Amino acid sequence: MKILYVDGSCGASGDMLLGALIDAGASLDVLNQTIDRLHLPGVALQARQIRSHGLGATRAIVSIAEYQHRRRHLSHILGIIEEAALDPWITQTSVAVFRRLAQAESRVHGIPIEEVHFHEIGALDTIVDIVGTVAAIALLRPDRIHCSALNTGSGTVHCAHGWLPVPAPATAEMIRGFPAYGSDIPFELLTPTGAALLTTLADDFGPLPPMRIDRIGYGAGSHDLGRPNLLRVFFGDHTQHSDSVLPEIAGLETDRVGVIETQIDDMTPECFASVMENLLSAGAIDAMVVPVQMKKGRTGFWMQVLVEPSDLSRIARFLLQETTTFGIRWRLERRIKLSREVRTSETPHGPIRMKIGRMDGKPVQVSPEYEDCRLAAQRHGIPVHRIMNEARATFHLTSEFHDVERKDHDS
Repeated sequence: MKILYVDGSCGASGDMLLGALIDAGASLDVLNQTIDRLHLPGVALQARQIRSHGLGATRAIVSIAEYQHRRRHLSHILGIIEEAALDPWITQTSVAVFRRLAQAESRVHGIPIEEVHFHEIGALDTIVDIVGTVAAIALLRPDRIHCSALNTGSGTVHCAHGWLPVPAPATAEMIRGFPAYGSDIPFELLTPTGAALLTTLADDFGPLPPMRIDRIGYGAGSHDLGRPNLLRVFFGDHTQHSDSVLPEIAGLETDRVGVIETQIDDMTPECFASVMENLLSAGAIDAMVVPVQMKKGRTGFWMQVLVEPSDLSRIARFLLQETTTFGIRWRLERRIKLSREVRTSETPHGPIRMKIGRMDGKPVQVSPEYEDCRLAAQRHGIPVHRIMNEARATFHLTSEFHDVERKDHDS
């Protein structure tokens, strides 16, 4: 399993994260091809190698031919992204980041989300920072993204609304519920864009997980802090803690998974649907609800949620708050699974991401991404199951599955 770890100990901004991902291997040429699809006249992405207090890093720079800043509503920005014909995951994730920004501004100012004016975050360079960062992650293809606790800095920052304390109100709103801390560095280290990206993209927050590091990238900030002003990313393979009980199974992956269970007899199915959706958005691996017969003849529901072990406490608190249960059970279980990767397949109805499961290095399972199929079905007015079947058929004909199956037949 590939892991991307973001070290935010010096804070985070959109350009720092983008610079670090380019430094770690995301192709600048491919990213500019993505930026070109946004149809922003005179806008391009550049990468410059710099030194910050003796350490080499990449600074991501958005060049704009002429001054084009103006206020934009959320609908204007989403229109630019959704009309750009990008990879579906890049579109969906970029939209989610901007929605998170707009929701934070809406809460802070007490106005409907449609009335939010994007000031600093509405500039062209921020659109490029967000879409470019999401596209860079799509190029690196991590299976999970982990992030350190976020350093907000201290002092004040000048915004469109005047001088405000650090973290700025919108930033504070977005990091609510996430690990963060202040420091004696008198700068705004965590920007609204950086907060929106990391709280949307990261699957987990905490220390560096056990991993075999393959690449390290450094993204440079623009302020001179009197120390290296860098965001660092690590990219590599997940490794197991030494555990003599966990078997080593050739050709397969093993790990531990947290299992949370509870029974509930006083919630309606509609409420469960909302809880399930929010669980998956909060980072649960999977969740299921099954009707059961409870004591005194009452009909109820049995709920099971699978989570990363590091997420047990957070998801448990979520369930206690969002459901009517008075208690839950949890345990750690060993898991054996196929190694996985995600590839994009070009189909007659557009690009569809395909999840591939491997055993002994050979592909044995393939599954189309449901959300990609659902969006394609909406665009073309075709049932989802037909899109999924055609995606599988196209992938089998154009991928290494075809070669593997043909060799098996010939032998």
